[in-house]
Amino acid sequence: MPSQSMIDACIETFLNHNKLPSSYWLSAQKWFIPVIENILLHQTKARKPIVVGVNGAQGSGKSTFTEFAIVYLSQILDVPCIGFSIDDFYFRQTKRQELAQEIHPLLKTRGVPGTHDIAFLEATITKLISGNTCSIPQFDKATDDVKPNAEWLTVDVAPKIIILEGWCVGSVASDVISLQHPINDLEKSKDATGEWRNYVNTQLKSNYMPVFNLIDKLVMLKAPSFECVYQWRVEQEHKMLAQLKEDNKNTEGLGMTDQQIANFISYYQRITEANLAKMPDFCDYLFNLDANRNVISCRHK
Repeated sequence: MPSQSMIDACIETFLNHNKLPSSYWLSAQKWFIPVIENILLHQTKARKPIVVGVNGAQGSGKSTFTEFAIVYLSQILDVPCIGFSIDDFYFRQTKRQELAQEIHPLLKTRGVPGTHDIAFLEATITKLISGNTCSIPQFDKATDDVKPNAEWLTVDVAPKIIILEGWCVGSVASDVISLQHPINDLEKSKDATGEWRNYVNTQLKSNYMPVFNLIDKLVMLKAPSFECVYQWRVEQEHKMLAQLKEDNKNTEGLGMTDQQIANFISYYQRITEANLAKMPDFCDYLFNLDANRNVISCRHK
C-alpha cells in the first residue's frame, strides 16, 4: 500500500482529470471502495482473471466509476487490471451504412445491439483472460467513427481484473410479445413494422449473450428513471465538447445539439427501461442513484 501522501496525489490527479469535486472521493470511499475490494476478494479466491461488467444508462457515471476502479486497483492496490467500454467496439461508419442498406435504416446510428463488432469484443476479452497481448480499439464519439489503429490501446500486461462498461452490458433479450407495440416516436415513425427492434433483440439474444456470459460480476448504476437520462446525456456531451476546446481542438461540426441528443437516446429507450425494471433483480452489485447521480444506497449479493 502506498503512503497516504501518494494516495492523496493519485486521487487528486483523478479528480482533476475528470473535473470532479472532492465530494466524489468522499462518496467513493463510502460506496465504491467496499464494492471494488469485494470484487478483488472474489478474484483472489477464484485464482484467475475475472471479468466485471458495469451497466448504467447514458450519463450515469459508469465510465467514471470504471476509471476510478482502475486507478484504485492499479495505482493504490497494485493489482493489474484493464477497463474499457463496449462503445469502443462500435462498427465503423462504413459498416453501419452497409447494415442500414441491407437490414434497416436505423442501424446507421450507433448504439443498439447489432451496431457493435461483438465477435471482435468476444475475441478481445478471451485474449485478456488468457493473458495474451492485444489491442483495444478506441471510438471517437465526436467524429462518430473508430480512431486510427495507431491510437488503439495496447495491453501487454496480463490483467487480474477486466472491466467492461456500457449502457447495454449485461442486458437480456425481451420477449417477442413486448416488441409488438412502439414505445416512442422513433419506433412509431421509423420502425412501424418492428423489423428494427426485433433485429436488435435477436442480436442481443444470439450474439451478445455469449459475451455477457463471460462476466463474473455485474455492477449496475441505476438511474431513478429514463427521464433523467436526457439531462445526463446533455451534460455528458457538453463536457466532451468543453474538453476538446480545452485541448485546442476545432469543435466545428462535432458532437450533437440538445435536440439531436433527445432523438439519439430514443434508440436506447427500450433496452434502458427494460434494464431499469429487470437488472436490479439479477446484478451482483446495485448502486441506486438520485437525479443528481449521487449514490443513495447500495445492495450486493
